[in-house]
Amino acid sequence: MSDTIQIVRWSLGRSQPKVHALWPPPEREGPSQALWKSIRRTGLEQRVRQAFEVIDPLWYGLWIDSPLNREQCEILHIVLSDLAATGPRHRKNLKGFIEALAVAKDTGEPLNVEMMPPGHVDMGWITTFVHCPRCKAEGPLERWKENYPTDPIRCPVCGHSYSPAATYSCERDYFATSVNIGQLHLLRCFVSHQRLFTARNRVA
Repeated sequence: MSDTIQIVRWSLGRSQPKVHALWPPPEREGPSQALWKSIRRTGLEQRVRQAFEVIDPLWYGLWIDSPLNREQCEILHIVLSDLAATGPRHRKNLKGFIEALAVAKDTGEPLNVEMMPPGHVDMGWITTFVHCPRCKAEGPLERWKENYPTDPIRCPVCGHSYSPAATYSCERDYFATSVNIGQLHLLRCFVSHQRLFTARNRVA
């Protein structure tokens, strides 16, 4: 069917909070470039470098720490508010997360974030590609191999060492153990969205 988009799962609060999805900004040059434009417009580059692990792409570095601390929430609230002001496509996607950032920075409520790993959904199968468990960047290994090495490799994005074999899986979605229920729900929503988008394009 399609590779999954690496959305960010987020939830606000301590007791069984509802899980939401933050989609990457739909920019042709990628979400990191859109973020850097907003960071420079708001004059927050130094604060971003102090509060986050600035890696390339930047998008992967924003979600390493969870929950986000108040300084991180304040910075992201300013940057994403600036990005949302650039157009309706950003406002619709970012609105809920920006509101959660405001609550978290003002009240200290934990804002939990987790980027989903790279993967593929096809014919009832969920494949999770080799990826860094820290920043969730895809590993520098060929896809669709039967086996992957257990010896650790170094993530070229954040420098973390991990075993490729420990992060790869290919399972039927109803037997999947490497992803949780929230991830399965988001994957199924993504597939439904992708099918609707494809059908509309065919009609057009």
